[in-house]
Amino acid sequence: MKKSKRLRGKRITVTLPQELYDDFKERALNTGLSMSRLVYLRLKKSGNMVLVPRYVLDELKQLNKIFRRIESEGMINANDRELLMSVIELESKISFDIKTTYVFGK
Repeated sequence: MKKSKRLRGKRITVTLPQELYDDFKERALNTGLSMSRLVYLRLKKSGNMVLVPRYVLDELKQLNKIFRRIESEGMINANDRELLMSVIELESKISFDIKTTYVFGK
């Protein structure tokens, strides 16, 4: 018996970085599963989604750059100090208005 259109799953299309695509392709060849099935299983396994505002992600990227620079150079410059202070101010702005960006765990 054929399922009605309302009960069938929905199809989506995604663009993957080449490295991730190659990883799924290799796993598909090794397991005999389709790439679609592997992506579905990976999403299902990843658990809960964490929703994070875009400005928080941008600030975290800046922090990561600063900390890598501090780690490599062993010191902090004035610009990095100002950015760190702005992140401290950002913390007071975050009131869990979490709506904009999906981040999946690995």
